[in-house]
Amino acid sequence: ILKSIRQVVDERNQKNVWLHGFPGSSKTSILFTIAEELRAQGRLAGTFFFSHNNVDKTDYVVPTLTYQSALACLSVKSEIIRTITDDPALLSHLRPESSK
Repeated sequence: ILKSIRQVVDERNQKNVWLHGFPGSSKTSILFTIAEELRAQGRLAGTFFFSHNNVDKTDYVVPTLTYQSALACLSVKSEIIRTITDDPALLSHLRPESSK
């Protein structure tokens, strides 16, 4: 499975990988391994792992990936800062529902 995912990411210039399967089938471990390899290569902007225990946490996807992307790429960080400076109300839309 790791080899197949590496081929998809490398040969097809895939920007997203979605792996699904039964609980306990090592999906998280597999993708965590791939993510760490991509991070070491400077090819990972961010990750978000869903859990069947927290299906209501989808509000965290955008803020989490935005934050991680800003850390990974200075030009993205600059754009985020510029965009928020231009429209501070955007922050209220990024905040997860549970913290509003």
